Amino acid sequence: MFSRFKAFFQKPEPDPECFVGLGVVLISDLCNVHLLAERLTPIELVKLTNRTLEMQTKIIRRHGGIIDKYIGGCVVAYWPPKLMPGAVSAASLAAVELSHQSKLRRISFNVRVSFAAAEFMVAAFGPAGRQRFQAVGRAYERADTMLKRLREGGVMTDAETLGMLDADQRTSFEISDGYAIHRASDSFCLGKSSK
Repeated sequence: MFSRFKAFFQKPEPDPECFVGLGVVLISDLCNVHLLAERLTPIELVKLTNRTLEMQTKIIRRHGGIIDKYIGGCVVAYWPPKLMPGAVSAASLAAVELSHQSKLRRISFNVRVSFAAAEFMVAAFGPAGRQRFQAVGRAYERADTMLKRLREGGVMTDAETLGMLDADQRTSFEISDGYAIHRASDSFCLGKSSK
């Protein structure tokens, strides 16, 4: 009897298939959470964080992105290689829309977003029975590095990824120190992404 009970609760092994190739990774993060923590109670901070994560998730999914993971007030998402070439445009639209989301109720906050197109892999990692899919590779590393450089709200990408966008999307970015930056105060046409 115990073996049937154990088998019922065991999760099946995930499909070992993985995606490898050129894709896009996007990282979105709340800025200056410590300043919000000074003004809000712990419960209010958790509620605000959860609401912003929900809002960010809806925007990313609306533009065809797949949520990889949540880390505190941060969302990591990707557009897998099979969605290229429209993935860079979709990620850019999602990134800019995310950067413009800066108010919930009476509380203002900044969102910083980075995205990069490069080689990466999405595969199941972890011990048997505890595996989950996650993105790793150059696209993730580049997006993470750029997010750390972006101190305030806005969007950052690199010149290589910027070159993959159409001319209309490129005009909303300003080149600085080899990176392309879009500030939330800039005007940008939030059109539909191509999936």
